[in-house]
Amino acid sequence: MWPRQQRNVIPPVRWLRRRRSWLIAACCIAVGVGIFLSAPGSVRNWAIGVISAALAGYLSAGLPSWLRRTFGAGGPAPIVVTAEVVAADYMKVDDLDGRTATVPASGHTVRLVVEASGPQAVVLRSLIPVVVARGSATGSLFSPRAVVKTRPFSLALDGDPAVLQAAAGGPGFPFRVTADDPEVFEIMTHLGSGYARWFLELHWTSGGRRGSTRIDLAGHPFITMARPPSRSSGKAAAGGTEVTSETAIR
Repeated sequence: MWPRQQRNVIPPVRWLRRRRSWLIAACCIAVGVGIFLSAPGSVRNWAIGVISAALAGYLSAGLPSWLRRTFGAGGPAPIVVTAEVVAADYMKVDDLDGRTATVPASGHTVRLVVEASGPQAVVLRSLIPVVVARGSATGSLFSPRAVVKTRPFSLALDGDPAVLQAAAGGPGFPFRVTADDPEVFEIMTHLGSGYARWFLELHWTSGGRRGSTRIDLAGHPFITMARPPSRSSGKAAAGGTEVTSETAIR
């Protein structure tokens, strides 16, 4: 599928560190079984008691932090976010399998609807764009458009890091949402060259908790491609102005 992504590989040392608690627990169990099978009754009972106490203490200290890292503290995020691409022109490109795909062109809008999932109000502290890949632009431009605006923001994807700011005259973060009073954000993207794969991180606070929620398209990053340069050939944008690029998007 276009574009191809690299798999995330966890280094072996990090893998062992994450499983240290379970390795130690397994060793304690193995030693306990060995003592149970070979030692006299009194020694066996004493050793099993000591190992059980040590194992319980270690797990009671390490298990809560492991659960927090794995499942998060305090349950799920108190917000529900839906994202969609609107007001978009598109670039028509060929993927690595020779099939035609459409990619939103620079200038499209990402609309976010943020709602509180419970009775507690949630303060939206910040919204952070994260670019996960870049590449060269290719293809032709066509334009089916519709524009609706609410909370307008501008996202510049060329910089590192990318920059998100409120549109001229508009309010910036923080915002406050409740179950009866959601916010709708529209983010106008700008990219001068190539393409970028990116997502958003919405940072929030609610009832003494802090956290962040990743925003993307059904688990996949947003993709934005630069528009082709203007030409004097008289071709209409909707008719397919070609972008010259010898580097395929991978």
